[in-house]
Amino acid sequence: MATVQSVTDLVAGRLAVGGWNALLARLKTDRHDQSRGGSVEERKEAYALFRRSAIEFRTSLAVLIAAPPRLVGALWSVPLHLRMLHRMPDDSSRLLDDFLAVHTVGRLPAIEAAEELLTRISAAVHDYSGHEDDRHAKRNGKTGVDLSPIDEALADFTLAVRRDLGFGDARTQSGHDAEGARDPD
Repeated sequence: MATVQSVTDLVAGRLAVGGWNALLARLKTDRHDQSRGGSVEERKEAYALFRRSAIEFRTSLAVLIAAPPRLVGALWSVPLHLRMLHRMPDDSSRLLDDFLAVHTVGRLPAIEAAEELLTRISAAVHDYSGHEDDRHAKRNGKTGVDLSPIDEALADFTLAVRRDLGFGDARTQSGHDAEGARDPD
């Protein structure tokens, strides 16, 4: 039976900072301009799948990080946690596949936002893996891993997607301008 450490090692291996940076550098050299990309429907589907994969992976990572250290071994008896932790390697593969789809059919602002989101997810996994052997941090329940950068990057990706698909900024859609004043129309 797998342990939390083996799941962490596998996920960290899939999203290893060195490997991810090499992939990102290669993709950046092959980056295409604004005029290319897939149809609106292809982009919409790719963006939605990547966003869903990022949210699912972030949720699983939060469960892993938030587990009280004294209960980490007992997580395997909790069905929800068991399913989430066992799903993490597949979730990381799906996340990378969905990112490649965004890179293939997306437009530059959305691609850059997706790159930033994946970079922050990778950094969080790397930070967690680095604290895995820190008994003092585990005893205090503090791994030093902050998931808020992932949340910020996810919000930025969502805004980039909305702009690319013609939805504009959420603030302008509700009848407010950038300063928050009511639009006269």
